[in-house]
Amino acid sequence: MIALVIAALVTVTTIATGLTLVDSWLRARHALAGLRRERALLAAGFVPAVEHREMRLRRGGTPAPRPRLAASRRPGPGLWLRGAA
Repeated sequence: MIALVIAALVTVTTIATGLTLVDSWLRARHALAGLRRERALLAAGFVPAVEHREMRLRRGGTPAPRPRLAASRRPGPGLWLRGAA
């Protein structure tokens, strides 16, 4: 009985591994086809358009605000050293 359960587990694992390998192979084949298509377009002289998510817009002329410590985190006047070198 234990041998039958182990054989079933090995069979299920083998099938899952095979399906994973086939899926990876199909994805890689699709990606390679896309890369070849892009290379052919670049060789033909077409310029790829950048998606809006990949573009960075320039910041305005105003500098970024500097972070400030909250009033509760600022050192009080009792902690300042006066006359220290």
